[in-house]
Amino acid sequence: MLLIERLRHGESIEELDQPEALQSVFAYFAEQLFRQSSDEVQRMLLQLAFMPRFTEDEAHALTGMEESRRLLEMLYRRHLFLDRRKGTQPAYQFHALFHAFLRHLAGESMSPTVQAGVSRRAAQLLEESGQMEEAMRLFLSSGDVPAARTLILREAPRLIAQGRWQLLVDWVGELPQGEAAQDRWILYWLGCARIPLNPQEARTNLERAYELAVEHKDGVCELLAAAGMVHAYMLEYVAYRPLDRWIPVLEKVFEDGPGFPSLEAELNVQSALLAALAYRNPTHPAITECVKRLFELVHTGADVTARLSGALYLTLYGGVSGPSVVADRAAPILRSLIDHPEVSALNRAFGWFVLSYYYLLSYSIPQCEHASMRSNE
Repeated sequence: MLLIERLRHGESIEELDQPEALQSVFAYFAEQLFRQSSDEVQRMLLQLAFMPRFTEDEAHALTGMEESRRLLEMLYRRHLFLDRRKGTQPAYQFHALFHAFLRHLAGESMSPTVQAGVSRRAAQLLEESGQMEEAMRLFLSSGDVPAARTLILREAPRLIAQGRWQLLVDWVGELPQGEAAQDRWILYWLGCARIPLNPQEARTNLERAYELAVEHKDGVCELLAAAGMVHAYMLEYVAYRPLDRWIPVLEKVFEDGPGFPSLEAELNVQSALLAALAYRNPTHPAITECVKRLFELVHTGADVTARLSGALYLTLYGGVSGPSVVADRAAPILRSLIDHPEVSALNRAFGWFVLSYYYLLSYSIPQCEHASMRSNE
């Protein structure tokens, strides 16, 4: 009602979200609600303002107040700008304007050190509940760069598999200036995220990640950065001669050394090696072992995107330069994975493109036409 009154006095909608326009609203909250609450309630409200939403358990964990459950119930029953949504555990959420008021007041009344501590604890709770974007925002605002880095590295594979590359790029961009420039793993995932957006820029990040991996003798990062370079060239589908440089690096996958952290990582490297050999050296002696291992890996419980990539490059190899029997064996696997709900639109389109080429070579014209249309959806 206060905001509507300001409209009646000639202010525009655009002006109402400015801090000075909200002062009357904030004053109302301060006089009618906040200052009439006990010190205990005030302290709880200011701490909970760091959470976009919270359960009773999270409120207790953040504030450390035994009475937090009772106080939340009291505020909700009195309809004091607190909403509650049903679920396994009811979740509370402040009205947006009241939430803005509390954050504003927390910034004025809490010291930077106290704010950072509350923000860090809130971020940890959000991370535990799967609210990663909100957790990242709080980790960065509290200056907890190591926690932000850990979150990026853990969530990067999932975000890329889901096609949420831009979010990962944004997260890395929010790290302190220069933080990513000397971090081989951050650069690696940043490069992978940029492959669908800008393959040339992605290769710059991956090249630097590879150089740092060599410098730090990180064999796994070396292999994965080299694999990323191959995938960037393959998605661009223009030049293949540069793949020659990365084949000797990827061949190290067959040497004794540090094991892969996951099946997905090995699938990534084996797929890249097969793609590079298929286009640049199809008679290479390592290709037989690579094909064999990839067929084993696509039948494991690895992430569906990684298995699709393996089946895709097996099909492509069999159609481009390898025995057709490889493609005949791999194409049904690729087809069975391509419509999985966890496969991103880009990977699905690339998969249908490869299938359309396979069907063309097999003289299966109706299937080829169908796959071509699906690749353009």
